[in-house]
Amino acid sequence: MRPLHCLLDIFGPRALKRFTFEPYPAINYRGYTARWRLEDGRLFLKSAGGRVADPKWRNAEGTRQCALSDIHGTSEPVFADWITQDLLIPEPDRLWETQVGTYLRIRVVNGKAAAEPALFEVEASDLAKELFRRRVVP
Repeated sequence: MRPLHCLLDIFGPRALKRFTFEPYPAINYRGYTARWRLEDGRLFLKSAGGRVADPKWRNAEGTRQCALSDIHGTSEPVFADWITQDLLIPEPDRLWETQVGTYLRIRVVNGKAAAEPALFEVEASDLAKELFRRRVVP
């Protein structure tokens, strides 16, 4: 299942470099993609990357694409101990961020699940408020 994770910080305090990405169309306004994994109650950044906005920056292959290894110096999953946020995971048969319904809310503190997951019923106005909060509050 895909959580509403696109707004989580992919850099953290141990990042080797911080990039500004070229935004894609409105659905990916930050310009990067990331994959996360929750394993044994710990959150890992599995992959991350996108097209770097700085035209002078080039990776080892000479392109402006950046990957997890450019950010964290490894292609292995990185323990995301800098993340303190609720993860909202929609029902698996529903597109994320587009419909109201039931979500699984997992509170993550310093990269670790802080409590048992709980169901979170969302109405249209509640979902809009939650997504707005995620875009405005770091």
